[in-house]
Amino acid sequence: MGTLNLGGASFAFDSSGNWTSAPTGSIIQIQTNSNILTETSTTLVSTFVPSAIQVTITPRFASSKILITWTAWCNSGATANHVAWSLHRNGTNLETTGATLGMGNYYNNGGSIEGHSVGNFIDLPNSTAPLTYNVYLLSYTGSQVRIGNTTRASYINAFEIAQ
Repeated sequence: MGTLNLGGASFAFDSSGNWTSAPTGSIIQIQTNSNILTETSTTLVSTFVPSAIQVTITPRFASSKILITWTAWCNSGATANHVAWSLHRNGTNLETTGATLGMGNYYNNGGSIEGHSVGNFIDLPNSTAPLTYNVYLLSYTGSQVRIGNTTRASYINAFEIAQ
């Protein structure tokens, strides 16, 4: 065990060199999954399906916040449709307001639409167990929608933030 003092802030470490306490707001660790080149498509209405856009992090402290950021290519088919997405932790939807279209969506009124879904979310999991965060996809009208692409990279990051 040791302690590092810098400008009035103290950082305590265990024998493996891991923080045993960190100043509030400090980034403790970052896990990333980048260059994801997998496409997920669905025509399911009212059922979110998992995509390949996922990352796993094991928090060091139960009191930590987890910041998730992602960007992923989305596309809707040639008919009027919504591409909706939501973030899930270990299979549980983190969108808790009851919004039909999840945490975000694209809409087209005929013709295809595509672009990058960009999202972020702060989670308070109160856990030190492994947590898998995954972007899920939904078709609002039953037309085919896609997230991810074999030629356009997607990514997702998980930041553990000390409290």
